[in-house]
Amino acid sequence: MSMPVSDKCEPFIHLDKLIPVLSDLYTAIKSRNEKCQEMLQGLISRINRIADTHPDATIAAIHLSKQQSPLKQPIYGAILAHLFSQQHGLDDKKEQALAQAVLTCNLTFYEFQVLLNSMDGKLTDAQRTDIFAIGKTIMAPFPTTTLRMCLVSVSSDATGKDTVDWAESYNSHGNCPAKGAVLTSVPAGVLPASQSVIMAKASYAYASPIKFVMPSSINFYRTFYLRPRKSDTVTRSAT
Repeated sequence: MSMPVSDKCEPFIHLDKLIPVLSDLYTAIKSRNEKCQEMLQGLISRINRIADTHPDATIAAIHLSKQQSPLKQPIYGAILAHLFSQQHGLDDKKEQALAQAVLTCNLTFYEFQVLLNSMDGKLTDAQRTDIFAIGKTIMAPFPTTTLRMCLVSVSSDATGKDTVDWAESYNSHGNCPAKGAVLTSVPAGVLPASQSVIMAKASYAYASPIKFVMPSSINFYRTFYLRPRKSDTVTRSAT
């Protein structure tokens, strides 16, 4: 007996099932798999079907989510982009472009998380260069002149004071803290006392070619907190 369409689109169940689908898509994009465009389109169709079938429940599922994976953010963002497109009457081509941008804009820092999990306690110059290069590659064919990225190692002492161990910036990220700076914005649940975390930040100013829809640039900001698995801290090293 087949499952009813509404059950297949139940957001509290099926949104989380899209996370491994997005992970597979990112792997396909990185390896330049010829099917990545087909995979991306299939994921967008599934997201839109869930949002269209249960729009109120979908919004509720986003607000009540306890999902910890960083991949939930692009999926939830794509849902909101779809609902925005429907409300403002964007045509299919513009809606597809918006959904594609939302789903892939976090790929750089997802790849960084994978790299961080494989690090043996240090970030080398070559690894730093690779991370920033991924960001520029993913943005293609969009210009990268307004893409800015920042990698920061933050440690908390026994009293809970969070201090920057090192920071690396690409394209002069305006909010990249300096080494030795004391931060007050890192959530305690992310960085408990006497522990360390990597903070990854990115910003991008998107100027739409369709000025009557978006007459001014839109600034996108993302911040991720990533914890290494093979060491307590990640140090900086030239080699």
